[in-house]
Amino acid sequence: MSRLLADQMPEYLAARQAARRSERIVQIVAVVLAIVAIIGAAKLVEPMNDIRLKEQMVIDPDTVKGLPPIETLLARTGTFRALAIQVAFSRAERLKEEGKYYELMELADSICRLAPRFPSVWQFQAWNMAYNVSVATYTAEQRWKWVNNGIKLLRDRGTKYNPKSISLYKELAWIYWHKVGDFLDDHHWNYKAEMAVEMERILGAPPPAMSEEEEINHFRRIVDAPRDLKRLLEEDPQIIELVNRMAELDLTPDESLLEFVARHMREDLTVAQYLKTRSEEEEYSLFGQQMTLLNNPEYAEARDRLLGALRSEALRKTYNMDLEWMLGLMEKYGPIDWRSPYAMALYWSSWGDMETRGQINLNPHDSMNTGRFIFFALDNMVKRGRIVLTPDFDHPTRSYLELLPDPRFIDHHHETVLEVSAAQFPNDPFVALGHAANQYRTGHFNFLHYAVVQLYLGGDPRSMAKAEYYYDYMRQINRNLDGSVKEQYLVPLREYVLNIKDVREGAEGFKSANMMVAELQMRSFRELAAGNVEQSVRATNLAQQVFEVYQADTRIDRNTRRQMERPIFIRADVLMRYLADRSTSIGLKARVWRGVDLRTRQMIWDDVAVFLEALCDQQDPPWDVKKAFPEPVGMAEYRLDPEVGRREAGPDRDVSEGTKH
Repeated sequence: MSRLLADQMPEYLAARQAARRSERIVQIVAVVLAIVAIIGAAKLVEPMNDIRLKEQMVIDPDTVKGLPPIETLLARTGTFRALAIQVAFSRAERLKEEGKYYELMELADSICRLAPRFPSVWQFQAWNMAYNVSVATYTAEQRWKWVNNGIKLLRDRGTKYNPKSISLYKELAWIYWHKVGDFLDDHHWNYKAEMAVEMERILGAPPPAMSEEEEINHFRRIVDAPRDLKRLLEEDPQIIELVNRMAELDLTPDESLLEFVARHMREDLTVAQYLKTRSEEEEYSLFGQQMTLLNNPEYAEARDRLLGALRSEALRKTYNMDLEWMLGLMEKYGPIDWRSPYAMALYWSSWGDMETRGQINLNPHDSMNTGRFIFFALDNMVKRGRIVLTPDFDHPTRSYLELLPDPRFIDHHHETVLEVSAAQFPNDPFVALGHAANQYRTGHFNFLHYAVVQLYLGGDPRSMAKAEYYYDYMRQINRNLDGSVKEQYLVPLREYVLNIKDVREGAEGFKSANMMVAELQMRSFRELAAGNVEQSVRATNLAQQVFEVYQADTRIDRNTRRQMERPIFIRADVLMRYLADRSTSIGLKARVWRGVDLRTRQMIWDDVAVFLEALCDQQDPPWDVKKAFPEPVGMAEYRLDPEVGRREAGPDRDVSEGTKH
């Protein structure tokens, strides 16, 4: 047996040696292949990273420069992040139920840091703050703080880390449009006031009585301002001289200067002219010296450049907004007022639509809704896009805020609906004919009805021509199923707008006509408060038309049972109501008083004189009623007029209006 093994040993050793040589060859080949694979993989790293960035599979380093170290650390926790997020979400729900909202905010911040590339996390946390947490608080200031926290979470970080996520832009536009801009939340006026005052701190009060082109050029100065504020402060000799003078008067070139300018350098309301007493040392006080410096013509050009640079920096860095895009929207749609929530909804929906075009796996519903917000915002800008604001910078919710219609955006809204329809529903048969898509038709026609009424109320030839155009457009496009013209379009434009049938019909017609005349007179005063004298006169003239339409009905009870008062008496009553309205600022009341026709002021002076004097005395510092609300001239002669107090053709106030059966 042992001899046999000894005979086979040489063969065994030879085979073993051959196997070793083969193993070495395999190892050498494997090492070579590994080296080649590593080199090849290394060469593919850069294009693969480009693909990952393009497909938004990682955070773009350019978007997160200056990221806190904690966020970098959390990103390296790997699979433990999922467990941490789950625990954090459960804890966040308990904190909300316990009312520990500030701890909840810190936890929400941590959740977003754990998952910075998951848009749904940012979306949920922002919605939770703006909707759930806000309504659980009690004061207007607290509620706005949480709504604003939700806005800032998306605006300042969520969209920054996920710039190609359509859902985040949709959510941000929704909060602006729905939570702030709509009327469902009990505190919506407080949100609107807070936002308007916040933006006015940055942009200052808009100069009054400007044309569309002038308003756009006014904003263009901010866009064209130097972007490097530090360099401007260090190298511009005029700016350096101004800043040195400002330093002597406790003024610094930052956002505090913007607020000072917004508070005190207002062209629309000059409160000082109405004060009852003025200090003799006023011009020598610190405030007086500050105002003298900033109003010095010698520094006007340098001051404007400095303010433009400060506003530019605030919009870009604090509000994360693109100035060129803002200007482009104004050039496309008109003079947008950036104090409005609808303006912000327009900005973020249009910006998101632009940023996410061409993205793969784009949620079609989010994409469509984001596009919808563009003309939803325009719709609201038509109906309430002109802002009349008397800001209270210390208590923004106490500010006077009025939202007036702005017909300048009607054409842009109509064109945008057609444009979005064509982009989203190219195969729709209505789109093929150049009209709104079926999904948008009902809302579009509701808007056009409103537009026709507003344009007719404008009264000037251009507005009347546009009203005729859109009325004819509805008549031709919005037809019955059999192709015939709908009944409501078979009447002249004047009758369509004034609802003549409803105005004339029975007791309800009496109420409707009175209400229309009163509302038009109130609109006249609001337009006057906003400095729109022509619109104010047109509203008054239209009130007279409604009166004439109602009075022309031969069925009116000539025993004054349902006969309407003349518009001048209704106007006097409405003016008294306007002056007594506690929500309207005294500055606007003073402006209206100076602008109202003499006869109307004479009619109510004896009734309101004591009230106006008390109102002026309540101001801090007190106002001089003779300056703010001077007695109408000719009151002595007016009181001797035998017609004073006589309400011709007025209703018998002891007779019931009756009920229509």
